[in-house]
Formats: sequence, C-alpha cells, structure tokens
Amino acid sequence: MRSKNPFLTQGLSFYQRVGVNHVDNIDHDAALMTETALRFAKVLDKNEKLAVKLNVSYFQGIDWVSSAAVDQNASNRASANPAFPELGSGESNPAYDAWNRYGDERNNNVAVAVNYLGKRQTFNVRRTGYWEKDLTEPQVSNLKFSGGLFYRPFKDWELSYNYRYGSMDGTFQRGNKIRLNNAVVQNHSLELKNKRLTARVYFTDENTGDSYNLKPLVDNFELTTKTNNDWGSLYQTTLQTGIDQGKSLTEAHLAARASADQGRPEPGTQAFQDLKNTIIGINNWDHASLIAGAPATGGAALWQRSHLYHGELQYDASHWFKEKVSLLLGTDLRVNVVIPDGNNFVDFSRALQDRTLPGGDNVRYSKVGAFAQATVVVRRKVQTGCIDSLRPQLRLPRALEPPFSGGVFSERKMELPHFLPVGGSFPGLV
Repeated sequence: MRSKNPFLTQGLSFYQRVGVNHVDNIDHDAALMTETALRFAKVLDKNEKLAVKLNVSYFQGIDWVSSAAVDQNASNRASANPAFPELGSGESNPAYDAWNRYGDERNNNVAVAVNYLGKRQTFNVRRTGYWEKDLTEPQVSNLKFSGGLFYRPFKDWELSYNYRYGSMDGTFQRGNKIRLNNAVVQNHSLELKNKRLTARVYFTDENTGDSYNLKPLVDNFELTTKTNNDWGSLYQTTLQTGIDQGKSLTEAHLAARASADQGRPEPGTQAFQDLKNTIIGINNWDHASLIAGAPATGGAALWQRSHLYHGELQYDASHWFKEKVSLLLGTDLRVNVVIPDGNNFVDFSRALQDRTLPGGDNVRYSKVGAFAQATVVVRRKVQTGCIDSLRPQLRLPRALEPPFSGGVFSERKMELPHFLPVGGSFPGLV
C-alpha cells in the first residue's frame, strides 16, 4: 500500500464524508452514512532523521435490508408439489422457499403423507424458517487506525515500522450470509529502503471475533424447537384432520403449518433472543438430534483465526547496464498459519471426540518465489521527428513452486482498486 511520506507531507489533515440512503423508507427509515478521517504527520528532529505518522478513520451506515420474498420453489417445480397446482406459490405453497429467508431450503424439506382424493398422497413441505432481517442487523461500521515511525540513518536510506488495526461489523455474502461482529485484522510491518533496494517483512493477524453464519443458526433454531420428525408428525395429523373436515387443500396446509409451528420462538421476543445468543456462541454446527454428542442447541459461530508471515526483497539493478537496461530482481517468502477451530478447519490427528473443539496442530501453507524483469529501451525516430521508445520485456515468473516453469511474455501494468479492512487506507490523507 502506497501512502504519503511524513518527511515530505507534514501537518494535520481531516475529512468528513456524509451521505444518505434508504430515502424510499422501504424496510428502513432514511439513514446517514458517515466517514470521518484524521491524519497527523511530523518530523521530530531538526536534522530530519525521525518522523511519525498517525491515521484514524471511522465509517458507519445502514446496509441494504435483504427482504425479498420471491418463491424459488413454486408448486409447479419437481422439488415442490407439481401434481397440485392449486397450491400456487408464496405463503400458500407448503414447499415455499423464500429468497431472503433461511431454514426453508431443500435440506429443510419434510415429506408428509396423508389420505387425499381416495389415495395416499405425499407432499413436500418445508420448515417455516426465519427472515434474514430478523436474524441480523443492517448496521455497518469500520474502524481503522495506523501508526508509523520513520527513521533516516543515512542519505537516501529509510527504515520504518508501521502498525495497522482494523475492526469490522457488517453482513456479507459467502455461500450463506455471514454476520461479522468484532472482526479484527492487525498488521505489523518493517521496511528498509533506498533508491535501489526495498526489503520488507510483515505479520498479519486475523480474528473473526463474534461472527456467525445465518444458515446453521436457523437450522439449529428449528431443530431445537422441534425435530423434523416431531414437527412433521404434528403437521401430518393436522393436515389430515383439515382434509377430513372438508377444508380446501390450501386451507388445510396453512392450518397444519400453524399447528406445527406452535411454541416456536418468534422474532422480537426474549425467548428468540436468548436462543439466538446461545447458538451463535457455539462453534460446533452439529445438532444433538442428528449427531450423538453434539450440543443440544447446535451452534452457528464462525471462529476463524489465522496468521500471515511475509518477507520480500526487491533490487533495481539497472545501474549494472548503465541504465540502458532496466533490470528488477526480487524474491519473497510467505507462510500462512491457520488455527483449527474444530469446524471450518479441523485437526484430524486429534481423537474423534476432540475434533470439534478449537485447537490442535496449526495448518501451515508456505510459498517461496523469485522474479527477474528486464526492460530494454530501444529509441527510434518517427516521421514527426519525435523519439519513440519501445520497451520489450523479459520477465521470469515469480512463483518457484514445483513444477517449475518459465516463459517470456509482454506485461501490461495496471492498478486495480482494492479494499482492506485494515487501518491506514484513507484516500487523500495517507
């Protein structure tokens, strides 16, 4: 990441950005989005050898509220009940799979068999589930901080240490929606450079904090309230009673669902919040009704912790060829360390009963690489009388992992926008 050098850009700077969204007042009242950033940099001595730089920013806003109720599994689909088109789609459809609702997906299907029209009929019925907007908050916040100490021991040499911190609360889409709560990324870096040499090492620590996954949250919510067998049995009994009483098929299914859902915690109640807090505080997503020895309520916590160690060295060797050839050499080493959480990453060397517990032997991935890039400047005159420069390039690939490979190709250099929830990325200030 490039940033302003405190030796060259001193002083105090500040910006404030303000916006507004949800102006249609649908799902949420109009809300402000704000970003505040502050930068301070100062040379600390009269010889201009020591300097310090500090950055801090805070962003907060209200995200889009996911509330689409489109039925992804209307009755004419094979995974629903195509033999009974009168069941339609939406709330009247016993196999209703709403777009932004969890717990009504294919794995939440319960087969219910009853006597109807003189024969045994089996219906695909989905558990009721919970709406996404009742499971997570739309609030988004991002705090970033960075501090750096810069030292120039000799002419053209600079040694710097930087610390960056970022915390994030928000919801993002992976395979399922993930709610990030108190997710933190920290980075320490040490860099030595002059006009030809750049040596850099850094360490990054990632911790997802109190984050959780919405899909296992709802699945375990429903299984704790009633197992699929218990829920399906009650649904079946009530459905058969309604059919025998002469209710329409749609009315009988709606009554069966209402009966099977009795006693389930409803959003906004203390019982709902208490059960949610219990489930999102457990990292084992298995449920006792399905897996022996699993937690009674199951879990939905997303505990992912990792370390990254990186070192790199780059050297501009163009002076070897009196600047007629631009030669850049480099090498790097990277080690990723993943700490087993007993869920997403498991240490299979542990005893079976301990594998779902956090801890064990860390998982390590490493890479070593090197590259060499040469650019030859060929000058020629064109009809306008100007000098046109051609720059053919020879570049050897960076990764040196078996199997080794090499090649010659031309390279177009591009800068791509990126976002890291780590302190120090403040447009216009850093």
